[in-house]
Amino acid sequence: MWDHAPSARALLDDRVRRGWRPRASPVATGPRVLGYAACLETGLCE
Repeated sequence: MWDHAPSARALLDDRVRRGWRPRASPVATGPRVLGYAACLETGLCE
């Protein structure tokens, strides 16, 4: 699918374009989206 090593942003954009949405994980402080996908909630995706 990729002719080069994709960036984290390119991978995330591809997943979202295909309908994927992150799900929150239960953590001690309450449900949170973890990993790079958390930037979708904070708006801090690079």
